[in-house]
Formats: sequence, structure tokens, C-alpha cells
Amino acid sequence: MYLLRHLKDFLITYKRQYLLGVTALIIVDLLQLIPPKIIGSITDSIKSGTIDASGITLYGFIIIGIACLVAIFRYFWRMNIIGSARKLECWLRNKLFIHLEDMTPEFFNYRKTGDLMAHATNDIQAIRMSFGPGVIMTTDAIVISITTMVIMFSTINPKLTIWALLPLPFMAALVTFLGKKIQKLYKQVQEAFSGLSDHTQESISGIRVIKSFVREKSSLSNFENTSEVYVNKNMKLAAIYGFMFPMIGFISSISFLIALLQGGKMVIDGSLSLGDLVAFITYLGMLIWPMMAIGWVINSMQRGIASIKRINEILDTAPALIDKETAIWPEEFTPRISFENVSFKYPQSENFALRNLDFHINKGKTLAIVGKTGSGKSSVSSLLLRFYSHSDGIIKVSDTNIEDLKHKKLREKIGYVPQ
Repeated sequence: MYLLRHLKDFLITYKRQYLLGVTALIIVDLLQLIPPKIIGSITDSIKSGTIDASGITLYGFIIIGIACLVAIFRYFWRMNIIGSARKLECWLRNKLFIHLEDMTPEFFNYRKTGDLMAHATNDIQAIRMSFGPGVIMTTDAIVISITTMVIMFSTINPKLTIWALLPLPFMAALVTFLGKKIQKLYKQVQEAFSGLSDHTQESISGIRVIKSFVREKSSLSNFENTSEVYVNKNMKLAAIYGFMFPMIGFISSISFLIALLQGGKMVIDGSLSLGDLVAFITYLGMLIWPMMAIGWVINSMQRGIASIKRINEILDTAPALIDKETAIWPEEFTPRISFENVSFKYPQSENFALRNLDFHINKGKTLAIVGKTGSGKSSVSSLLLRFYSHSDGIIKVSDTNIEDLKHKKLREKIGYVPQ
């Protein structure tokens, strides 16, 4: 649950929708177990000659009725589970954006725009897939697998069931082993996508500079290299998928082959009816689907876990600027600014951008600060807006230390045009 700490509020709010959706999904799974038994009974009745056309018609209407119920409940679980997953996507994207708005410029100095865009798009989409189709496939895999095996053991033939299920543990071991590799590779794919998005954003925003200095070929070469890295990471991931899904299908085919060979022998020697074999093959087909879906579930869940970890890294980063509990805003605001022996140096820098700066600006007065590039002119406005915290001295607005003022109220009073 610690992994889902930032989703806790949403999950508590929408737990009812998820519970209703999962309940409807379980009902659908249980209803789907009835037709194979009916088909098996029809087969045995036709073989023994104990059923007529009216009986077959009656069974047909029962199957149609079950299909209608399945459609109704399927619509219900889709609206609740898939709908909630879509709302989660919107909710989490808004939460991420609000959190980014609270971060200071220092945070964005070390976080590239493309990387943040990848978090807000691909990562959140992967989380939505985990909480939508991922929940559906997981529920299907658990409910259908357990109920189908119980029916096959208790109502058809335990020996045949054991033979048919022998290959399935190998399938479980395969997807477990490859699932760990998928999570690791998917994180690398997302990081490569972040790099590609960042390069694209920087190239488009700086296109005038690129053209002015005739750097088109160099920019294109760098873009091709970044794109190639992204393609190579995806190809490694695709290679695992390309191996995993055919292997799952191959192992499933072995189960069918065993069921046909062993079941056919049992039908011939009379220890199993033809109808039971038909029902068994149908149930085995239903059981194989969840087993095959395990590969997709592992893929979706591992992607979702990797994306949640990436999102958590950002949401766990606390804003550098947090108002004191005693922060105030004066009822009578006086437009007066004072810098008293203020010194400041940027994070991870040993050199002071400002040292012992001292000036006062009263209401109605104007101050021009001039100097060469890097002399600290922009740093003055950054400190006034509290984008950074100064090292020494006191900055006052309306005769109050700005550290004691609510920073959002302070910024509302300042008109700022960056260079």
C-alpha cells in the first residue's frame, strides 16, 4: 500500500465503484460457466436420443438469456471499472500539475521539460491501464481459473484435469521470470521517451537559434541519436513480448493436446461421456484464456508499478518554499521594499550572486539596477518573488520580513516581466 500512498485519497473515494464493478465482473464470469455444461448435456442427450427439437430450442433460449445477462452486467462493470480508471487518470494528472505549480524554479533547473511531459502523459496512461484493464484481467484470471478448475475436478474427471493442467505451472514460472525484466526495461523505455520529448521540446522552442546559426544538421543528428536510443529500448522490450506470448500460446496448446488424447481414450473406453469431453474442452479453453491473459496482466501491472514509482519520485519532492504556520498578510499593505545586507548564492554554487546588497524603495519611487551579464540583476527579482531563499540579510516588503509573509499573496502584489 505504501506504493499507492499518493493514490490513497482517490481509491477511498471510488472504492464503491470498484467494488460494484468487480462484483458485476464476477457475476459475468460465473454466468459464463453455465453454457459449457448445457452444451455437454445437449451432446449426451443427442447421442442417447433422449432429446427432441423442442428440448434443444429450450436450451437455446436459456443460453440466449444467459448471454443477455452477461451483456447487461458487462456494461455495468465497464462503466464502473473503466470509468473509474479514466477518472483516476484525470485526477492524478491534475494532482501532478498542481504539485508542479508549487515547486520553485530550482526544481525545474534539474528536471527537464520533456521528462515532466512524459510523466504527465505516458506514465499516467500506464497507471490508468493498470487500474482499468489490469483490474479486469486480474479478476478474470483469479475467478475463472479457480471456478473452472473446481468444476473440472468435481463434475467431470479429476484425472483428466490433472493431466491437462500439468503444463500450466511452467507458464506461471515463465511470466513471473519475464515480468521482472519487463518492469526494468519499461522504466528504461520511459526514461528514453523522456529524453526524446525533452529534445523535441528544446529543438522546437529554440528553432530560431538553430536556424540563425545553421545548426539544422547537428540538431537533426542529435535527434536521430536520441530517437534511436528510444527505438532500441522498445525493441528490447518487444523482444521479451515476442518470446513470452508465443510461449504462452505453445504451452496452452500442449494442454489442449493432452486433453484431446487422454479424453479421447477415456471416451473410447467408456470412462468419460462425449458430452463431458466437449464440456471439458470448453472449460479448458476458458481456463487457457486467463492463463494467456496473465502475460498481459504482468505486462500491464509491471508498467504501472514502474510508472507509479516515477510519479512518486516527483510527488515525494516537497516544495522548497513552504509558508510558516505563523505567516501573515498585513491588513494595510504599504508598497515599500527593503534589502538589508542581503547575500545570496544559487544552490550547488560556491560563488555569491549577490553580496551585502542594501537598498530601499519607497512608494512612488523607481529604482534601475544595471550591470553586466551574471552580475545578479535577475537574482534580485527572484529573491523578491521568493523563487529562492537568500543566505544572509533581511528582505522586507511593507516593513515586514518576506519570510513572515504568505508568499502567494506577496506574488499577487508584484508585476514581473522576465527577460
